[in-house]
Amino acid sequence: MKKLRKIIFWCHLPVGVIAGVVILIMCVTGVLLSYAWTRAEQQVSDWQSISLQLPNAANAPLTFNVDSGTGGQPQKRAQLVLDRATGDVVRWEPFSSYTRGRQLRSMLRFAHTGEVAGIAGQTIAGLVSAGGAVLVFTGLALAIRRFRAWIARSNVILAPTNEQDVNVT
Repeated sequence: MKKLRKIIFWCHLPVGVIAGVVILIMCVTGVLLSYAWTRAEQQVSDWQSISLQLPNAANAPLTFNVDSGTGGQPQKRAQLVLDRATGDVVRWEPFSSYTRGRQLRSMLRFAHTGEVAGIAGQTIAGLVSAGGAVLVFTGLALAIRRFRAWIARSNVILAPTNEQDVNVT
């Protein structure tokens, strides 16, 4: 029993120390990021979600995507770039500041799924998708019926007219 307790202790100790170091790093970085995050929250008062794109370089600015819509409405999205050291706004890009081409590209994916028009657009897209499934089913049913009719016509044409034409070997 003493040996088992010793094994458990020596498994517990290194895992605890490693976990403690990782949690400390998470806490420190979380506090530092919270200042920038608060700045992003202040930029758009009616935000629904905010996401941070993790930069590759240590001194790169922080880029936040701020969404004040339902997630599928790019016209209610904006991008905020903050200086990592000072927290100052480097660039603020609401949807209206995008070029016409970028606006259209942003809308394409959400127009495809109907999300750009909210719940009504998604409902219409869902009904049309269900209609596509109905088209597949009815198309197959019609094709099978036509195939059977063609086989029946072929059998009539190819069928022997009397018993003499039948070769049995």
